[in-house]
Amino acid sequence: EGKQKLVINVPGAMFVEAEGPDGALVKYEVSASGTDDPNPEVNCDPKSGSLFALGGSTVKCTAKDRFGATAEDSFEVTVMDTIAPMILKVSASPNALTPVEGQFVDVTISVDAKDSVDAMPRCAVADVTSKEAIDGDWFVAKDLLVQLRAEGDGRIYTVNVRCSDTHDNFSSSSVDVRVGAGAGALSGSPTTTAPPSKRRAGGQ
Repeated sequence: EGKQKLVINVPGAMFVEAEGPDGALVKYEVSASGTDDPNPEVNCDPKSGSLFALGGSTVKCTAKDRFGATAEDSFEVTVMDTIAPMILKVSASPNALTPVEGQFVDVTISVDAKDSVDAMPRCAVADVTSKEAIDGDWFVAKDLLVQLRAEGDGRIYTVNVRCSDTHDNFSSSSVDVRVGAGAGALSGSPTTTAPPSKRRAGGQ
């Protein structure tokens, strides 16, 4: 009778956020019921509390009672990375000054960003905006090097930066840069003040 009643109870599919580049420690509960044996033996591989790598893994479980009845089942564990990099600071530094109106100056953008899974999130200038019309007045020379045209006593450009990780999660932030035709008119604010926007994998 005990052989026919043994049932193994496993959880449904589990989705777990990665804790680091190696994945996540995942705990789960599996039990056996329906038998006259009060303490049936239950074993799973990988065991509860094991380190699960990023991606999908199958946990296979078996149960056995003292009457010789057995049962087996399995479930899936998926370790995901859906958290965007955290942008801690954005700053701008000029490496050229120009007293001539209309000339372009190079501005280097520095970004301090961290991510729990990707040790080196990639950051780059996404675009440049201003309260004035600036078509043709800015160019992205490299990922974090932008060229801005000097205008009048000083035009304020907002340099928008995007940082992404290996799983396409990204955050955005910005820094204001003032570029003018007078000496010393170029300066970058030390940090961004607007909270960064975040998106999960898949662009949602």
